Amino acid sequence: MKNIKIVMITVIAVITFTACNNSDTNMEHDNGTHVSAVIKLDHSIAIGDEFTIQQQADGVTQTLVLDKFKFLISDVSVKTANNNMISIPNNVAGSLIDLAKADDKEVKLYLTEIPDGEYKSITFGIGVSDEVASGSADAQSRLFDLASADMNWSWNPNSYIFSKIEATNKLNMMNHMAKSETEDADNLWIHIGKKGDFDGFRTVTLDFPQNITVKNEVSPSVHVKVNIEKLFTPDNGVTVYLGAPNSSDFADNYANIFEVHHVHPLDEAVDLEDVEQDDHDHSDSEGSSHSH
Repeated sequence: MKNIKIVMITVIAVITFTACNNSDTNMEHDNGTHVSAVIKLDHSIAIGDEFTIQQQADGVTQTLVLDKFKFLISDVSVKTANNNMISIPNNVAGSLIDLAKADDKEVKLYLTEIPDGEYKSITFGIGVSDEVASGSADAQSRLFDLASADMNWSWNPNSYIFSKIEATNKLNMMNHMAKSETEDADNLWIHIGKKGDFDGFRTVTLDFPQNITVKNEVSPSVHVKVNIEKLFTPDNGVTVYLGAPNSSDFADNYANIFEVHHVHPLDEAVDLEDVEQDDHDHSDSEGSSHSH
């Protein structure tokens, strides 16, 4: 079977957040318990869904089935209403976005340790910058842990994979079912990182349609559409083809896939400990059901 592969070595940081409600307004900012804001990443397709991509510029359109989509987030910062940038340490905000763990295509990111005030935008990196990767190991401990979940290179466990997308060509699935000897069509397999002169780290900035206010009484949420198909057919960028995907164009197109849809500025306050407990209970429940 032919697999179209792009592999680049890099470092990355990701933000992984989730959602839950808590009415306790006595949560402390200093210990990181209170969730300052929730970023809800609503993906256009789910694992197992079909999408189309052109084989070449003048070629046929191929139908693929999405097998994997994940990326690291690092270097998260928010801009105040007065245009001051507030950086959140990677050991707090670094996250891994994994569509396989989505709830109805949505992955929630929980941001903590943001000072009280009004904010107008968020900026984050897809992957890990050279500056972070070559810096203090202690400052990357969260990123190291995140990368251990299938986001580092087998030949160098201390390096990062910034993003992954893998998909199976539907023609191959049909040929397999029919036990056909027809030559396999191209599958999709793109892993982005850093290698040589190529650096797949990219920065994304999202402006909010209205300012959000961070305070103990609320955990405002921002609903962000993630249009996976625009990695290949961006509104502003270069089309990426199945037959010969260009790694630089693909990395650039991450700027095109995020779109802020709306905000909920007065969502009930969330306690991060409750979120983590809910995730733990959910994992235990899944484990029990799978054991039967």
